[in-house]
Amino acid sequence: MAVTPVENSTCAIWGNTIAYKTWHDSASERILALHGWLDNAGSFDLLAPALAHHHVVAPDLAGHGLSDYRSADSAYSLWQDVGDMEQLITKLKLSPLVAMGHSRGAMASVMLAALYPEKIRALVLLDGLMPKPVTFDETASLLRQAFEDKQKYLDRPPRRYESYEEAIQSRLRGPLKLSRAAVAAIAQRGLAEDAQGYYWRADPRLRGASEMKLTAEHSRDFVRRIQCPTLLLVAMPLQDFQQELVALNSNIQVVRIGGGHHFHLEQSQRP
Repeated sequence: MAVTPVENSTCAIWGNTIAYKTWHDSASERILALHGWLDNAGSFDLLAPALAHHHVVAPDLAGHGLSDYRSADSAYSLWQDVGDMEQLITKLKLSPLVAMGHSRGAMASVMLAALYPEKIRALVLLDGLMPKPVTFDETASLLRQAFEDKQKYLDRPPRRYESYEEAIQSRLRGPLKLSRAAVAAIAQRGLAEDAQGYYWRADPRLRGASEMKLTAEHSRDFVRRIQCPTLLLVAMPLQDFQQELVALNSNIQVVRIGGGHHFHLEQSQRP
């Protein structure tokens, strides 16, 4: 039987506080569940209770949910999340475990498995593998854009909404077409209220350009290094580059799942 999630557990990592929630604390098998961009640990509120034989640990990645923002001189690069999660695994004594990630969290899970194969015994990737690659000749323009975006978002306070409903509607209008139930799960840790109204907690800087992005060869190297069984669940057919990556490693099995990008938060069925 599922236990009540521990809503406000925290862990200090490199001077920042990472918040996390857990399910099934007495189970011996462990899962680290990593949410996607602009989501939080609530992303697993539907799925985690069903994993009754696993101790599920779902953190709010830096800048999301109840976790600290990164400092003004820092950035939100994918590999920084990977470093944070390795520290979380070590401090909570979770190794070896299953890394289960959605979207950007899936990318971080791949990098974790590549860098620390002794800590990751299996991967479950929910509609994510590696980011769209860039070429070397994009490096300078991307870096300048990242610096400009950093200052823009540091100077811009989070948007305020007059009501909870208005804040929910803002996410429902997004391009990912989430259901109301899915948005409500994310809102439990993602929405806050002050004297000026409701606002989404996620650091506005998360919307800015990345300082550096991975090239195709970077991603190929990470995928080749996966040593554990890997289940990649996808809502849409893989694009050409993702198909190429899957072909590089026989440990990866791909299964098509019905639903949208957040199918783990929806009552969808496999076709």
